Amino acid sequence: MLRVEKLLWDTWNVDHIRRHGVTPQQVEEVCHRRHLVRQTHADRLLVIGTDQDNEMLSIVLSSEGASKYYVVTARPAGRKERAAYRAFVAEGGNDV
Repeated sequence: MLRVEKLLWDTWNVDHIRRHGVTPQQVEEVCHRRHLVRQTHADRLLVIGTDQDNEMLSIVLSSEGASKYYVVTARPAGRKERAAYRAFVAEGGNDV
């Protein structure tokens, strides 16, 4: 289970996710709802989940200490990511 107490934001990552059509609020929602977590390269985490409007997002986080994460990027989930999340939910997955 990934426990997110604080997401770290700066001008760069807010502007970056906006280019993908994603808002900081959506990222916060996904990180505080049921989500699937995968380890990626460079010790980053891929978080896949839905916001309150059921839009599925893929978010890359970098750990910055105990339960604090820097948002590297966020975008609408791709086809394989959506399938992985649906399988996770179907199996009763509950990472939060």
